[in-house]
Amino acid sequence: MTDDSSSISTVRKIARGGGLGHYGWLLFALVCTVFFAPMLQDYRIGIRVADIISGFVMVAGVFSAITKRVHILMLAGIAVLAIAARFVDPFVDTTLTALVAEVLTFFFLVSVFAIILKDIFRTSNVSTDTLVGSVCGYLILSTIFASVYAFLVILHPGSFLINAGLGLDQAALGDESSHYGLTNYFSIITLTTVGFGDIVPQNSYARTVVSIEAISGQVYLTVIVARLVGLHLSRSIRN
Repeated sequence: MTDDSSSISTVRKIARGGGLGHYGWLLFALVCTVFFAPMLQDYRIGIRVADIISGFVMVAGVFSAITKRVHILMLAGIAVLAIAARFVDPFVDTTLTALVAEVLTFFFLVSVFAIILKDIFRTSNVSTDTLVGSVCGYLILSTIFASVYAFLVILHPGSFLINAGLGLDQAALGDESSHYGLTNYFSIITLTTVGFGDIVPQNSYARTVVSIEAISGQVYLTVIVARLVGLHLSRSIRN
């Protein structure tokens, strides 16, 4: 009985993100997307592996909303359509399928982001779910804007000026294998307001999105940190 109980406990722990709560797997998937997937762009099969990672993010995003059936159905529906569009795109290779995939991905990420914010601001205690969800929210914010940048690049590859030191032909930026890593990299650099200047927006649309992301990153950190500190102080006072 003890062995059976231990096995069941282990399975439940794995299902809940290895002890990190119901956002655990989403955090792992987002870390892979933001930090590891961009490194795959230099390999022929890399972009397909990156698509698998993106699918992992969507599956993890669906499981993160497991407390609400309506959220699960909504996210699962968008995820299935987005994954299908990404799977079909390499074979069809049209601008339309690429745009559809990016739009669906954008709406999926925005929906997960909204669910996370709702959870954070509804909770009355600072828990593992709250902390991990806060980190996930920040990383999702980065991937949301990366999706917008990818959308702009697909429509107009000249939306960004690429520094020659990056070793990428400007004309090749519209290719999926080229823009995937760069849009993720540029998004996280912009969100953190580091701004190396190796990628520069070249039209009003790109500059507007960049400005919105830079402000959003600072507002998110300010509001979320204030929320977490407030919850911690209120709990300390009650105790």
